[in-house]
Amino acid sequence: DRDAYLANHVFAGPETRTMVTDFFVTIQTAQKYANKCRRAFGDEAADRYCGRTLRDVIVTTNAEDCEYVIDGDTAVVTHPIAEMNMVRIDGVWKMEYRDYDTPEELERVRAQSRMYKATAAVYRQLIAEMVEPGMTPEELNERKKAMMAGIYNPKPHIDAVANE
Repeated sequence: DRDAYLANHVFAGPETRTMVTDFFVTIQTAQKYANKCRRAFGDEAADRYCGRTLRDVIVTTNAEDCEYVIDGDTAVVTHPIAEMNMVRIDGVWKMEYRDYDTPEELERVRAQSRMYKATAAVYRQLIAEMVEPGMTPEELNERKKAMMAGIYNPKPHIDAVANE
């Protein structure tokens, strides 16, 4: 649940809390998509065409696959897909989001939040499209790739290209 997830984090400010909340919603929505793929197409087709979700990757990573640098009540955990700052509060380790010193860093947090919201919207759209008669897992996968490309590989703005 969202509240339990957020309770395992320490936030520097409202922007980081929003970003992590948006990330949680994205993971939930991606999991709903994966579950619906399994029901619609079966495990083999879902594994092949719908892909593993980020939640699957995080959950199936063993603690031995991470590197840990602990210094008192702070730590850096290097996971195969991310590096996380941790802080121990009352004996419990929590992910820590630190202050952002520059407007550029703060904008990066806001951009990440926008990306998570857009990704969740893609998964919601794909879930809705799965009810269309005759939709194959291959077609759904191609649709997903096209929609995600617009989020993760946006086309540069025409003015930026012209000024290069």
